[in-house]
Amino acid sequence: DGWLLFMGLAGVEWSAQFCCDFQKVDRLRQYAARLLGAFPLTLPEYERLGYHEGATILAEPITDAAGVARWTDSIFNASVPLPADAHTGVLPKRGGRHHYPAPITDIDFVRRDDFQLWVVDGSGKPVAVAPVAPRGSGDGRVRVLYAEPGSVLHPKLAALHGKGQALVLSAEHSLAKQAFAQQ
Repeated sequence: DGWLLFMGLAGVEWSAQFCCDFQKVDRLRQYAARLLGAFPLTLPEYERLGYHEGATILAEPITDAAGVARWTDSIFNASVPLPADAHTGVLPKRGGRHHYPAPITDIDFVRRDDFQLWVVDGSGKPVAVAPVAPRGSGDGRVRVLYAEPGSVLHPKLAALHGKGQALVLSAEHSLAKQAFAQQ
C-alpha cells in the first residue's frame, strides 16, 4: 500500500559529520540493516527506482570519515520528506527540527488543528504547551513543555524540571487562553 518511513534514533547532519565517532555511526548502519532485513522488498525497489548503493552501504562497516560521509548522504540517513518549515522553520510560522526539540516539534504532526501548540509569552518568546486533561473534561489548564531561553517562563520551567516537576498554568493564564482560543 505504498512506502512507510521509519526514522532511527538519530541522524547525522551534513555539518556534523566531521565530529562523528565512526563506531556510533556504524551502529546506525547496523540498525538500518536490521530494519530493512524485515522488509526484503525495499532494496530491490530502491534499485528499480535508480538508487543502486543501498545494499553496499548497509553491508559495509563504517570505519573512517569517507564511510561517515557516504552514510550521511545515503537514503538511510538523509532524504526524509519533511516540508521545509517542519525541517528548518522558525516561529512564529512553524517550529522546525533544527531550532526546537524534536519531541516538541513532532507534536505538530499529531495535534488537533484547533489547539495552538506554540503560544507567545509576555516577552514575545515562543512557548510550547499541551493540555493536562482530555478534550471535553472542562479542564483548561496547560503544561509548559518548552520555553525558549530568555523567555519569562524559562527560569521557572528549568527550576521545576530540575525537581522532576511540571510547570502547569491555570485555565485563566494568558498562554492557556491562547492555546485554546480556536476551540
